[in-house]
Amino acid sequence: MGIIKKGANGGFSGKAGSVVGSSWKDIDYIKGLPKKSSKPASQSQLEQQARFALAVKVLQPITSLLSEGFKGQNSGKATGYNMALQHFLSHAITGAYPAFTVDYKNMLISKGSLTKPASVTLAADAGSLTITWSVLLSKYGAFSDDEAIVLVYNPAKNIYLPAEGSTRADGELQLDIPEDFDGDTLHVFLFFTNRDGSKNSESLYAGQIVV
Repeated sequence: MGIIKKGANGGFSGKAGSVVGSSWKDIDYIKGLPKKSSKPASQSQLEQQARFALAVKVLQPITSLLSEGFKGQNSGKATGYNMALQHFLSHAITGAYPAFTVDYKNMLISKGSLTKPASVTLAADAGSLTITWSVLLSKYGAFSDDEAIVLVYNPAKNIYLPAEGSTRADGELQLDIPEDFDGDTLHVFLFFTNRDGSKNSESLYAGQIVV
């Protein structure tokens, strides 16, 4: 039902039959309802829909982390999630429709000017995962007290495990792995953030490991 704002001769807002009334900057508009298309989706549209669905499935659970990971990289009103999504669609999908898969080594969860991790290794033992990295320090973007942020992804269960608590200078971070992850393949990402959380490094895909 539409609402008349200025009497019988004035504009209205809302839906009235097959038209919709609205106002923007004191200008009244009337437009018809969009028509549903009966035309089947093209092959290109189906592929785009499948790529987008895969990207959303992988990235949506870590929307909050992506906001932190892409802090300071915002262009206009783009959110961290939107920037990660754009990168994912352009670089982190491989294969052919309908069997698209994730190219994890090209997936980003952070971006920034700090020095990214190097020489990262993974080791799993007795329900725990240990991530180690080379301790490369510099006054030009690689500080000893940069915090290490690890993100572990289990695609079989679509569950992420974030972990923190170590610094760049520690060179190692260990986290517990749930028992029901036993036998699953995990994908591991690592990045650094500075002491006040204002800057990050670009994330590094540390590899995959079966636990």
